[in-house]
Amino acid sequence: MGLPVSNWSSPFPLSPGLQKQLEACGLQRHKGDPAKANGALLLIYRHPVTLLEHWRNSDAKPLRIRMMLKGYQQLLSHREHGTLVSDWRLEGLDRDRLVTWLDGTTTPGSISELPWISPLARLVLVELLRAQPELISAYQDLELHAELFGTQADSDLMQRVRQPHDPDELLQSWCSSRRSNDGWESDDQRLRRLEQDLEHYVLLSREQHAMLSEQQSMLERTLELAGDRKAADQN
Repeated sequence: MGLPVSNWSSPFPLSPGLQKQLEACGLQRHKGDPAKANGALLLIYRHPVTLLEHWRNSDAKPLRIRMMLKGYQQLLSHREHGTLVSDWRLEGLDRDRLVTWLDGTTTPGSISELPWISPLARLVLVELLRAQPELISAYQDLELHAELFGTQADSDLMQRVRQPHDPDELLQSWCSSRRSNDGWESDDQRLRRLEQDLEHYVLLSREQHAMLSEQQSMLERTLELAGDRKAADQN
């Protein structure tokens, strides 16, 4: 699997708890194109519902479905540069087990379960997956190629979000306002979360700019070679 690794990469912002866990294991975020990393990477993807919940509780600009799809596709395209793993499975490992696995010794079992999907989140997810079928395909491809840590692949996500809703639970989700959620968060926690979101968007913008510049250079070089070949044929 290309282990051991010393860096991680993700197109998505991770939870503060998981970031601390990775730092405690000596892992640093790779800031740049995964293809240019020195050594293997831990390529971390997030469950669709945890992405929805993150943005629901964030002051960042609204989440777009193409952002989710692009992030999944980006990770799939770089799977040869490291090991794919979900955020929730990593959170089910303690530090010692994660360090042992990173050293390439043994593969521990994760104690985490699939993220719970609230009734309201199920409604949102089912509409997203219907509107963008490529999203569920990309997520299931990630599950197919990922390290599962002894768990089962999340292959029935669509079936789970289509389960009948308890009307009272749905109403409770609907009535749970953003303001009530903010009441549980201190000013320091709110500021820390905002800083993490801002850092993520800055890094993502830099990575996308670098990749676009590289693609433009390759295109210009291709056109130049094609012009030289055409000139040679005419001579």
